[in-house]
Amino acid sequence: MASLDLFARHRGSTTASAAAAPIPPIHQRFHTQYGHDPRHLMALVPQEDAGTVEEHLEYYRDPYRRGYAHADGQRVQVSENKRDVEYPTADETFKTDDETKKLIAKLCHAISYKLRHPYRATLEPIYDLYLQLPEPRMLYLTWPWRNRLLKIMGLPPKRNSESMLRYFALIADVKTAGLTLRRTHWNYALAFATKYTARVTPTEMDTALRLWQEMERSPNVKGNEVTFNILFDVASKTGNFALADMIYKEMECRGYEYNRYHHVSLIHYFGLKMDSNGIRAAYKDMVEAGEMIDTVVLNCVISGLLRCGEESAAELTYERMKSGHEMAPNIPDRDYGMGRVITKVLMMFTRIGKKHPELQKPLQKQMQLSPNLHTYKLFVEHYSV
Repeated sequence: MASLDLFARHRGSTTASAAAAPIPPIHQRFHTQYGHDPRHLMALVPQEDAGTVEEHLEYYRDPYRRGYAHADGQRVQVSENKRDVEYPTADETFKTDDETKKLIAKLCHAISYKLRHPYRATLEPIYDLYLQLPEPRMLYLTWPWRNRLLKIMGLPPKRNSESMLRYFALIADVKTAGLTLRRTHWNYALAFATKYTARVTPTEMDTALRLWQEMERSPNVKGNEVTFNILFDVASKTGNFALADMIYKEMECRGYEYNRYHHVSLIHYFGLKMDSNGIRAAYKDMVEAGEMIDTVVLNCVISGLLRCGEESAAELTYERMKSGHEMAPNIPDRDYGMGRVITKVLMMFTRIGKKHPELQKPLQKQMQLSPNLHTYKLFVEHYSV
């Protein structure tokens, strides 16, 4: 026992003396000789007044970072308040030099021309003109021109990744300038997030839900029927039918009336579920609601029936479309530019028909029900694949 105590005292004194013994500078030491010495190991890494681990952990647990945290930055705000919407006025915009005034005038002229002739001008030159403005760019435009700029950029001829990034860059400029967005502008962003690719995936659906959640945080601005139609459409196309049903019920709880977009989306929804009777019920509901029926609606029905494997019913619908209209023998025109205009006209006809029921049938008689190129494309793709 005495020998063990003596050995322990001897080992402790040896270690202490070794630790206390001076060591040469680091460039004169070998790891094999001094690798056991903590002083040598510490010297391998340049030391500063780093503090303790607990101090650093406590720093990161502190949400305010002891006053040195970066600010969250300006958040996107959605507002329909008149004062927010109509800011800045001509008197409230930034004062500029003559060169910038000429640039703003040129930009406004390009925006105006695009609105008057949507398919004669492209968006790229307009965006390039906008980028030439000094920052913060949005504060050099009055509120009507800001709305017009966001409108033309939010409704490009084709939604793709390039047009989406361009529009989101404008949204970022609005946020940076401390301005607010209108609900329409936010719906444009939702549409971009879900329709910039040919095939919708759960990623686009998650993005749309986050954007919707951010919109709903605004105190006095909630999603409207357009918002819910976009959400319902993306949920259906991604195959998340449970979410689509929840959106459908939420829309009903808020008392939103169905419009043309909702009815067509519902037909498409039952097509994706391969429920042919659901397609027929949704189509019947659309007719009974007084909505204008045209080739687009019938194409959606044909697409759903083909997906359900009811080729005979789809072909019968096609034959009735072809034989029941005098324009059928002619080759359909490829005029993509009129699509959105026609949709707005049809929705206007529906409103007129509901307000004046005696006009509903005469208006419906003006609708084109003959097959178009998309009708033939549906059959070609189905039978070729």
